[in-house]
Formats: sequence, structure tokens, C-alpha cells
Amino acid sequence: QHYDAELVDFYNNEPEGSFRGDMCRAAILLRDGGFYVDADMQIAIPLRDLVDGTTTFMSVWCDAGVLNALLGCSQGNDIIRNSLEAIREWYRQPAEERKGIMGPRTYAKGLQVIVEAQCPSQIYKLWQHGESNREKFWMQWNFAMQTGDMTAAVNAVLDRETLAEERTELQWGCGDDVVRMYVERPIVCDAVAPSVECPDERATLYASTRFEGMRVGLFEPHLPGEERTLIGWPRSVSCKVWGCGLARTPP
Repeated sequence: QHYDAELVDFYNNEPEGSFRGDMCRAAILLRDGGFYVDADMQIAIPLRDLVDGTTTFMSVWCDAGVLNALLGCSQGNDIIRNSLEAIREWYRQPAEERKGIMGPRTYAKGLQVIVEAQCPSQIYKLWQHGESNREKFWMQWNFAMQTGDMTAAVNAVLDRETLAEERTELQWGCGDDVVRMYVERPIVCDAVAPSVECPDERATLYASTRFEGMRVGLFEPHLPGEERTLIGWPRSVSCKVWGCGLARTPP
């Protein structure tokens, strides 16, 4: 009713329930706006407090890209529109050429398109978090070492230091959008001394499981050593494995 046959075919032919969900949330958010939260996520504050009156797009940076387990956007939002187009591009490729995790990768692409077009001076925000930041730094550094270009080496280090200073910016403007991005980071957990980011039950589970989903939290951006503001966790305390034991393939 609301989308074309191509997208419907991609959905119907996708065996992974999680990938179907990636498509559905983009399609519904583009049409209606609002919030999306994965059922296994645990948010520590009211949803309305994750945004302010000017925010048009909200999500979380993670190592894989944009954590589309938590999203908020305005109706008809262009970042979501471009994310949905990136999902189409994903499925148009041969399966062997699809790299990374579809959801985080395609939603990151949707944000990238807007930043490159509307606020190119903010492009560093796309690689200041997670693996992409480290990769860019080492690309710059290795190039400098191979060519003997010490100016490039100095610029690589300065870029890295600049990013560290900018990383505390939670919300920023980009053309018609106001983007708010939280960050996924390892939690500090001590079963003897529970804390806000690792309360009693989570601290007990942290000590008894190797499940990585139990070992990270969602925070406002911050510098190393700074006090952190927790907004939640990507997995609830009842979740012991990826997917929380739910079937990955829809019936």
C-alpha cells in the first residue's frame, strides 16, 4: 500500500527476521516518524528525554555503524529515507558483496549521505567513533610513514586529538536536520560495588557470563575519564544471548 514491489520483494524473500525488522522500522518511521526501540533493549530514562524540541534524528554510534536498535525521527525524515535507499542498494548487490551488519551499515550510510550533502564540515563525525576512527588514523599514519611525509603524520595526530575534543558533542545541526547521537561503550562493572551503569542484577550477570551484549551501555558522548551519563543498555538483564533466544527466521 505504501511502498513499491521491489521493497516488498526484498522483504518477502529475506529469511532473517532481524533483517526484515531493519526494513520495517525504516519504512514505518519514514511514513509516520516517532521512536523505535528493540524489544530486548533496556532504556534507563523516558523516551521523550532522549530528544529535545529541535531534534529530527536520534540514534547511537556503535562499532558497526549506527545502532538502529534505538531510533527517533521526524515524519518524512531524509536520513531515514536515505537509510531505506541504502537497504535497497544492499539487496541489489550479489549476496557475496554485502559487507558488515546490514542495519548499522545502511543506517550509517543514510546519515553519511545527508552529512556529505548538507554539512560536509561535520564529516569527521562519521568516523570519530568505533573502528572507523582507528582505521582512518592508521591509514593517514601509514601513508605518512611510507612517503616520509611528516606533515601528514602530524596532521593524523592532530586530527585524532581534535576528534577527542569534539566527541563530547551530543547534538548538532546538519542542513534541515538536528542530529542527536549517543554512544555505545563498555560498562564499568563491579559485583561488590554496584553502580548506576551496572546495578545489582546486571553486576551479578556481568560476573557470570561472557555474553558481550551484557558488557556495554549507552551513554551521552564523553571524553576518557569524564563522568558518564547513562541512557540505557542495548540488552536487558533478562537477555543472555544475541536475539535473546527468539527465532531468527520468521514463520
